[in-house]
Amino acid sequence: MGWHLFTREAWTNGKGGLVPVFFGLGFIALMCVLPALGVVVYYQQQSKRDETQQNTTRSMEAVYAILFTIGLYAVCTAASMVVGPLIGFGLTCLMVLGTSLWAAIDSSKIQLKRFQSGISYGPVALFLGCVLLWIVGFPWYLIMRHKIKTGTAVLKNGATKVAT
Repeated sequence: MGWHLFTREAWTNGKGGLVPVFFGLGFIALMCVLPALGVVVYYQQQSKRDETQQNTTRSMEAVYAILFTIGLYAVCTAASMVVGPLIGFGLTCLMVLGTSLWAAIDSSKIQLKRFQSGISYGPVALFLGCVLLWIVGFPWYLIMRHKIKTGTAVLKNGATKVAT
């Protein structure tokens, strides 16, 4: 599998068949799933320090956020198989930009910067982080957003809690 996949001939005359394409997409999916699983493992280890009930809830929050993110990516990948790689790539870029923009705007509304987290930045930094490393940044934001909304997020030192 090489650069010929990015030519019109590779997609129109079936040179090499679809097997290399599926292997390539499988490799890309694997490279996206591995960092997401790292986030799951991190949050599962963190939740072991809490009570048993909180463990299950927090690890499930992480799993749901990661599954949602992978699902979005899978829909865009499936769409690219149907409508073509160029339109599919544009759709994926639009999805990444749209979800990152939503996260940035929403982070300002929920005052994400006030809480202790590795992702507690301002809207611009959060947007750039999500765009550049979407497969990790977006689920992390979803997990932190859920903690803020449920009142389980920890405030930074010196900050006062605001009702959300």
